[in-house]
Amino acid sequence: MQKLEIEFEKEALAKEASERKTELQREKRIRQDALMKKYLGHMDKKEKLRDQTMARVQLRVLMEQSIFVL
Repeated sequence: MQKLEIEFEKEALAKEASERKTELQREKRIRQDALMKKYLGHMDKKEKLRDQTMARVQLRVLMEQSIFVL
């Protein structure tokens, strides 16, 4: 009878540990997703700034070329 109770306790502890591990993995994944979104948002801002800078440079070059053409 006591062996049965010990086995039951072991199973309960194993199940609880498994649930806790799953919960920790889920929390870790949520944190990683949040960091990735933050990083990607930062990269989007950098790309937008780079694109704007490239557009300004191209416009300046076109303006300089048109001045020389005139």
